[in-house]
Amino acid sequence: MYRINSAFVLLVVVIPLLGMFTVARWRHVRSRSLAYNVALLALIGYSLVLLNFTLSPIRFGLSTPGLDWARLLAALVPFRDISSMMANPSPDATTLWRNIGGNILLFVPFGILLPVLRSVTWPRMILAGLLVSICIESTQLLLVVFTNSPHVVSSDDVLLNVIGALVGYGSFLALRHVVEKIRP
Repeated sequence: MYRINSAFVLLVVVIPLLGMFTVARWRHVRSRSLAYNVALLALIGYSLVLLNFTLSPIRFGLSTPGLDWARLLAALVPFRDISSMMANPSPDATTLWRNIGGNILLFVPFGILLPVLRSVTWPRMILAGLLVSICIESTQLLLVVFTNSPHVVSSDDVLLNVIGALVGYGSFLALRHVVEKIRP
């Protein structure tokens, strides 16, 4: 099986494509504010980091020996992984909190940047966070099934990612409120 580093894919394929998209988009939205354009670039950069964290390493080639189907199907049950980690703490108790905190913090920038680019309500932020997180977990699942990738697929990650998006959105709203109070 051929294994490729995701940084290579980002440098050779994704970054040039996103750069061309950004330039094309920027030409059509000259009337947009500087904050909008900076937020758009920040969202693109954040997306690259998110892809690198969640899909790295990427392996190419079909390989399914030793696939634990029972574990994969059990991972689709909400709160199963978190409750099992809490019931049987590993020798390193911080693993649970790294998993929870990491999945929440991973989506906080998404919750901050998306409302800068479009008007978003709480339900739409939940839906956006849910869709992006489901896409990531689905891609990880496909990578595990078809390439025997080392990714850990969990429905708990989706729930924690949505919480992170909501924390970011709440932070955005609080910051916007403070800025509006300061402005004369």
